[in-house]
This record gives sequence, C-alpha cells and structure tokens, in this order.
Amino acid sequence: MKMKRLSTTCALATLLLVALSAPEMASAAGYGTFADCVRNSGAVMYGTSWCPLCRAQRKDFRGYANRLEYVECSIPGSRKTRSKCERLGVDSFPTWIFGDGAKREGKLSVSDIASHTGCAMPN
Repeated sequence: MKMKRLSTTCALATLLLVALSAPEMASAAGYGTFADCVRNSGAVMYGTSWCPLCRAQRKDFRGYANRLEYVECSIPGSRKTRSKCERLGVDSFPTWIFGDGAKREGKLSVSDIASHTGCAMPN
C-alpha cells in the first residue's frame, strides 16, 4: 500500500514538474524563432571570445545565439582585432550592425534588438 502511494506521488510530482516547465520550454523555443528572424533581417553581432558583455548578450538568446550571424573580431590567443572588424570601425564589443546599416555599440536589450530588426519579441 505504501509503495503504491509513493509511486502515485512520484508520478504526480513528475507531471507537475513537466507542466510547470512547459511554458519555460515554449518561451525558450520562441528565442529560436527570434534569433532566426534577427539573422534573416541582416543583423550581425560583432564580438570577441574574451568579452563578458558579448557572453551576456549571447545568453539573452537562451541557447539560440548560435543561430545569429556572429563575427569573432579577436585573433585567437590575443586581444588584437581582425582586419574585417577594423575596416567596419568595430572597436567596442559587442557591436551590432543591422540590415539598414545602423550600428549600435554595447549590449542591447532584446526589445532594442527587436525594434531594430522588426522581429517579434519572443514569448
């Protein structure tokens, strides 16, 4: 009798955990759609591997930053900037250059990125 009650309790707890995490999972998936839209808009994020704000900006995409158009501006093993970034005048990280040519420096909020790209905010 006790084993059956424990089994039922565990099953109910598992169902509750899945139900509570479902909105979070759906929300995270919305970031995938958002990242795809940002990429398709022509927006490019320029950053460096050693930049803490660049890491924070990528985290804003909830695991979907790999879908963005991203240019690594640092030369591996140094803090020197790649010539492509220098030619574009990218000397602050992160820097976003949007499809219309607008350039914004620093970590942007998701709503700022949405307004620059015309992409719907993730849920």
